[in-house]
Amino acid sequence: MKFRLILMLVTCQILNLPAETASCWQKLSWSEPAVITRCYRFHFSEYPNENHLIRKLNPKEHNSFEIAIYPLSQLKSSLLELGSNPAEPSTFISYKAADSNYAARLDIQVRTGADFSSDLEDRDYSFLHHGVVIKGNLADRLFLYGDWWSGHYGSDLDYALETSPLLDSWYQYDDDREKIYHDNLRGKLLYSLPYLSVGLGRGQYQLGSSISGSIILDTQGNDYGYISLDFRIGTLLFSQLQAKLIADSTTTVSDQIEEYPEKYLAVHRLEWLPSPRFRFFLGEAVIYGNRSPDPGYLLPHVFQRVVEHNLRDRDNVLIFSGWEWQVGSGNIMYGNLIVDELKKSELFSDWWGNKYALQIGNSLQIPAWHSRLSLEFTAVRPWLYTHNQLVNKYSHDGFGLGFPAGSNLIQIATEFNTNIIANLTLDLAASFTRQGSVGNHFSLNYDSRPSDHADWLEGCIQNIYRGKFVVTWQPLAHHSLKLGYQITRTAGDPARHDLSLSYLLTY
Repeated sequence: MKFRLILMLVTCQILNLPAETASCWQKLSWSEPAVITRCYRFHFSEYPNENHLIRKLNPKEHNSFEIAIYPLSQLKSSLLELGSNPAEPSTFISYKAADSNYAARLDIQVRTGADFSSDLEDRDYSFLHHGVVIKGNLADRLFLYGDWWSGHYGSDLDYALETSPLLDSWYQYDDDREKIYHDNLRGKLLYSLPYLSVGLGRGQYQLGSSISGSIILDTQGNDYGYISLDFRIGTLLFSQLQAKLIADSTTTVSDQIEEYPEKYLAVHRLEWLPSPRFRFFLGEAVIYGNRSPDPGYLLPHVFQRVVEHNLRDRDNVLIFSGWEWQVGSGNIMYGNLIVDELKKSELFSDWWGNKYALQIGNSLQIPAWHSRLSLEFTAVRPWLYTHNQLVNKYSHDGFGLGFPAGSNLIQIATEFNTNIIANLTLDLAASFTRQGSVGNHFSLNYDSRPSDHADWLEGCIQNIYRGKFVVTWQPLAHHSLKLGYQITRTAGDPARHDLSLSYLLTY
């Protein structure tokens, strides 16, 4: 009970929520970074806050079943609500069983919307979509949610493929190749006890606080299926994630069929929370494939690197650690470290196998402005995330699982978030990246390295500047709008501009 209180207070301080508000929500997330980016240009590209999806049951509720379109009187009320701003917004279908032996609640929401993006010259695309969200709670023990959407792209499809953050997996053209159809699904089924939680889901997680992208495990790219486990003992939290990935490399069997080898991610982590203001974690992540899941990687309390050695040293193991420290009121300092190779004799040399990344940052809340200001520094050595076996690259379905900008770089990033008024937010982000051309991408085979030495920023150096501006407005309870602008410029090349508008209706 004491540990649950500590977690609740940490969440309250991080989110600046009163304790009674935070306690209404059920902890669902396997990973809870204190600092993440809020600067998203499209609604569906936002990082899902699982811990604000399902409320705990209210013992004062009564049995009920409501549907927005039946009877006629309810349909009229629902239409009126779409144009108003009620204090307690309704859902399309709501079912409550309060007086049974196992109290339960089920909510189903429907939604629709559209995204539009333009490069401010002659290229643009539109994305029209619809979807369903399901949320359930049984006796504050079994929790479920599902988030499905489907839609199609029109206009300049090549521009959509180049820039849309949603086109990160399989898609299909229509017969005339004038539209692209695409859909996706996130979901989770969680059984939770006071000291143990077991989850089955599809989604993705960020490991470690960051505004520019985690160097340990990031959320770019497609979602993946996983099994998660949390086990709490006092101030210690043991966590494990077993995920099924899609290999990037394929073998063409014929003109129509491609063979995807099996690929898995196993992560285990130990967290220490000695106080509500401090958190330290360390763990290992292993990528492996071309065989069935290995039971040795299912053990949450052993060293995966030793298991990997005894499996003929053929997998890709990375060691990581991180910390978050709330200094004063609302000021959060954090850091992350990930290491791929360990050789003490070469630790401080320019040996190519010294593959590691460092990330430090500070996020300061400014209560008088209802704002947050974050500053972050990241440095990634060459050849990190690469492997000589293609199936063991630190990636999933064509996207890296590590730092989004790649490796062989240094980066400075900042982000400013503010609530202009209660339902209007402004998010600004900017970064400067200095990156070398050698060993800078997960898709490279490290056996192709030019030598056994690797300097920081080796190769041709590029300076990359990025800026982003997003305004989010929720004029009514069921409606939300995003206006975004992004500029990217590589020194010596023309700047690239992307203007976007995103609308979402949820009922």
